Amino acid sequence: MEGREEERRSIRALLDEARTGHAGILGFRGAAGTGKTTLCDDALVAATDMTVLSLCGVESERDLPLAALLALLRPLDEFVDDLPGAQRAVAGALLEGVGSQVGDSFALGATCLALLAVAAEKEPLLVIVDDLQWVDEVSGRAMAFAFRRLARDAVAVLLASRETEPDDGRPDPLPGPWPWTELGGLDADQCTRLLGANGVAPAVADRLCVLCAGNPLALLEVADGLTVAQRLGTVPLPDPVPLGPRGTAAIGRRLAGLPADCVEALVVLAVGGDADLPDHARALSARGTEPTVLVAAERAGVVRVDSGLPRFAHPLLRSAVISLANPAMRRRAHAAWAELDGVPVGRRARHLAAATVGASEEVAAALEEAADVAAERGGVAAGVDALVQAALVSPEPSARARRRLRAAEGAFLAGRRELAQELVSSVLAEEAPTLDPAPAGLRDQALALDASLRVWTTEVGDARAVVTPVIDRLAGPAPELAALLGVQLVITMWSAGETRARIDLCHRIRALAIEDPALRHLVEFTDATFSLANCDPGPTREMLCGGDPASWRDELLRRYPAYYTGLHHWWRWTDRIDQGRFEIEAHIADARRRMATTLLPHPLMLRADIHFETGEIARSRADLTEAIGLCEETGQDGLLGYAHALRGKAAALEGDESLARTEAELALEIARRSGLRPITFFAHHTLGLLELGLGRPGEAARHLAFLRTTALDLGSHHPKSVPWHADHVEALLGAGRRDEAAVVSAELAADAERCDSAWARAVALGTEARVAPDDQADGKLEQAIDAQEGMPLEQARTRLFLGEHRRRHGRVRDARDPLAAAAATFAGAGVLPWARRADAELRAAGGRAATTPAPDLGGLTDRELQICLAVADGATNKEVGAALFLSRKTVEYHLGNAFRKLGVTSRAQLVRLVAAR
Repeated sequence: MEGREEERRSIRALLDEARTGHAGILGFRGAAGTGKTTLCDDALVAATDMTVLSLCGVESERDLPLAALLALLRPLDEFVDDLPGAQRAVAGALLEGVGSQVGDSFALGATCLALLAVAAEKEPLLVIVDDLQWVDEVSGRAMAFAFRRLARDAVAVLLASRETEPDDGRPDPLPGPWPWTELGGLDADQCTRLLGANGVAPAVADRLCVLCAGNPLALLEVADGLTVAQRLGTVPLPDPVPLGPRGTAAIGRRLAGLPADCVEALVVLAVGGDADLPDHARALSARGTEPTVLVAAERAGVVRVDSGLPRFAHPLLRSAVISLANPAMRRRAHAAWAELDGVPVGRRARHLAAATVGASEEVAAALEEAADVAAERGGVAAGVDALVQAALVSPEPSARARRRLRAAEGAFLAGRRELAQELVSSVLAEEAPTLDPAPAGLRDQALALDASLRVWTTEVGDARAVVTPVIDRLAGPAPELAALLGVQLVITMWSAGETRARIDLCHRIRALAIEDPALRHLVEFTDATFSLANCDPGPTREMLCGGDPASWRDELLRRYPAYYTGLHHWWRWTDRIDQGRFEIEAHIADARRRMATTLLPHPLMLRADIHFETGEIARSRADLTEAIGLCEETGQDGLLGYAHALRGKAAALEGDESLARTEAELALEIARRSGLRPITFFAHHTLGLLELGLGRPGEAARHLAFLRTTALDLGSHHPKSVPWHADHVEALLGAGRRDEAAVVSAELAADAERCDSAWARAVALGTEARVAPDDQADGKLEQAIDAQEGMPLEQARTRLFLGEHRRRHGRVRDARDPLAAAAATFAGAGVLPWARRADAELRAAGGRAATTPAPDLGGLTDRELQICLAVADGATNKEVGAALFLSRKTVEYHLGNAFRKLGVTSRAQLVRLVAAR
């Protein structure tokens, strides 16, 4: 502990906070031997009144999905029955090792969070993760998901990791904004004090401090290897000193004094990792050795037996054993583990591969099986590594190519696009005769996957130039691969606004000889969706709405989720908002039940869009806030841009200028780096609405004119794509540009007829009334108000305009009713800029507020708002926590804060307050 006083104080403060119900996390990072493990041991001593969960990462298990999470959570099995249903099932499957029932890493993260929170209700928890750099990726993502959401929970988390290594292509094992303290070497005075207890003279300590760079473990190991005279400085230090890169040479001398059978046993122990003692005993027996041979190593301080499990006294000792063992010794140790019955599939495959020299189909098949298990457990990245290794040892070219393609698909889904491209390129580099010559053979699959990578990783124009010839090439021998590739390209072309080229491509892929009925439906559904989005209804409305659409939509969502999700706007173009809400609610509920977090952002954004239409702005903001957080966690950058723009729209409607501008800028930045032009469409709509609400119609008209120009350029004619027309008309009228407003209104009316949308016609009636001659305006406005039933905000804006028109023309008494109704609607929806404008007009007309303004929810944080809305919908605290991936204590904490802010004392009062909004 020499020189680590400040770190020890930080640890004790962390534990004290946890004891009072405030979760915290603290990380230490440094080279091997800088005292990270010792600090973790010191925390154990200070946590005698806490439950301790301790995990030490194991290098050989870095690619074994869930190895670390299982080791961490196994002591909490008594709390499984206290979890909600879905999390209880996941926890049970995890702790029983039933991989196929576990689900993705976010489901695991939610379960990890729930277990930690429930256990912390009984007694404060200290979670220690040492040697974090060796934690497997699946476990790391799950733990990161849980740790980020700990708040009002009696949990302290202590992390210890090696210093940052050069990028090896692997993601951070525990991604998150953790507070890291870098542990450097000790200074000269600290080294002198540390070594003085070992009889080392100050001058010698100074020299060792330089040679060991102040590394505490290396200092002690080297000093232990010196003679008394060398410690005192009466004879010179050996040249070179017995020091490897981090004291390994000194450790090697300690191992050199052990019997040969003990060293063999240590190698078995080292490559076996965190296995149970009976397995170690069986592995040693396979080598003709008994566990008792480790007694000499225990006596020498190389290992210690903790709860019946032999562990190395320090991770550096284990690393030294593996690095100092010769290759034949390591292969023998791995072979002993590979031959054991009952060893998990993934672990056995790794041992078998490490024990084998050269190509082997047996090893390749074992590694492929391990990849399958990893995929079942949500370990996509771990499965990729196993498949890559399987391909390397595959003796037969077709099997090698097939495994590389599987690895490439997994790498692409895991975000490792460079690896995916490298694997696909290696398959395409193979000679064609060596590959499967079937019509949809490996080479065709490789071509399709290579093109898919280009669809999602290059600019849309470049992708089209590269991918279109591939679709032509596959159209004959592999039409279904060509169709899937075409659907991908169509979706990206829609996102980039390439309407004409999209129409041509849709015609081409519809003409392909597709035998699979579901895939045929996907292609036709793609064409129908985007045709209607561009006001080209034709037969598309019947295609989208006729028959029993729910059955085949479910089939498409099950088989082609990555494709169908991009098409899930059909209800918008067909004015089927109720059916759309029903489907979206069902998808959100299903994703929450399965804790499939990657599938949540898009339906949350769609539901937020429905809330905009129904005037529930607070609910829109809550959904968009959650979507943004999930997009960031799951790396969905394109969706993130749209989500920021839409949350900016909610802020603009609520009158939060700072947030609206921030969100719009974030969206525009994502649009610039992604090339997704429609994001700019949404962002400028947000800025136009903001300026309109702030009473700056000229600035609003500038932003909204950009939308009009962009819409014409993109060929995006459906008024519901982004409902900007009425805003533009209002801005132009406010700026005194009536003739321009009339042109925009006429364009809206024409588009409404072309797309056959009752919603668009109702909006167009409102804009036509605004630009009509004064003697016709009153009647047209009343007609528009009737047509806009069920469109509360649009109807309120038309009523506001009617009241303003009547007041300006001296009909003050007649102006009051529409103004009062508009003011009440705006106040209830939290649309404060327009509520203030309606109130001002009402006062000018000699009236007063017809209703008491609804309590403001704007003072709540985003998290408090989410929880209040869920509680108002009837969910219990436990159900809210499960849905939002929070602990029950955290829900209670935020709900208590919200109650104080809102001045309510019961859930019933909260329900009434939200209903008033």
